[in-house]
Amino acid sequence: MGKKKRDFIFNQLVVFKKDIGSHKTILILLFFIVLAGIYFRTSGTLKGYFAFTFDQGRDLSVTATMFKTHKLRLLGPPTGIEGVFHGAWWYYLLLALYISGKRKSNGNCWIF
Repeated sequence: MGKKKRDFIFNQLVVFKKDIGSHKTILILLFFIVLAGIYFRTSGTLKGYFAFTFDQGRDLSVTATMFKTHKLRLLGPPTGIEGVFHGAWWYYLLLALYISGKRKSNGNCWIF
C-alpha cells in the first residue's frame, strides 16, 4: 500500500472518530433502541408464543417433500392473488435450513 493511500485512510479514520465523538449520545440512544427492538421481537418466540399457521406448515411440508423426492420447485408459495406466486427462493432458503437442522422442521422455527 502506498504512502498516499495510507495517509488518506488514516485521515478518514480521524474524521470518522471526530464524527462519532460529536454524536456519541445519539449513537448510544440508537444502540439501546435497536436492543429493545430485538428483545421485543424475540421475547415471545423464546417463551414459545409464536404463530405456526397454515402457511408455515405448508411451506415446511413442501420443503420436506423437495428433500425426499430430490425435485426442486420452480414456483414459490401462492400469494393472495390467484395465479401469482412468490419466488421459489423461499423454498430454497427453507430447504437449506431444513438440511442444516438435521431434517427437523422445528429447527426452522428457531431460525425464524
